[in-house]
Amino acid sequence: PKNTPEELIWNDTFSDTVAKAVLDINKYTEYIEKISTAQSFKEKFSIHARYISGDDKSDEILMIQKTFIQKWINDGNEDYRALSALITKIRQYSDPPTDASSNVHERFQI
Repeated sequence: PKNTPEELIWNDTFSDTVAKAVLDINKYTEYIEKISTAQSFKEKFSIHARYISGDDKSDEILMIQKTFIQKWINDGNEDYRALSALITKIRQYSDPPTDASSNVHERFQI
């Protein structure tokens, strides 16, 4: 399982494709060096925003993250399907049980 939301939505292939499309070869090489040494996925988003949009302020990072989220949704990978199934299950059980013997462990198969 992923540890952070940033890790969940980060996509190396998508990041690389976008960088190749918008950066010249020197900036792209510099970008690859920076992104490959990033210590966290938050840092990867900051680096990506700085190189792609020219700024790494919170608004720019959020815009980049929204793009990655849309890509993640469109791809519908295993992580997306698992999270979607969990949300659906939570929605189904958001009303209190009608059977007094039901408990949360039984309902969520914990």
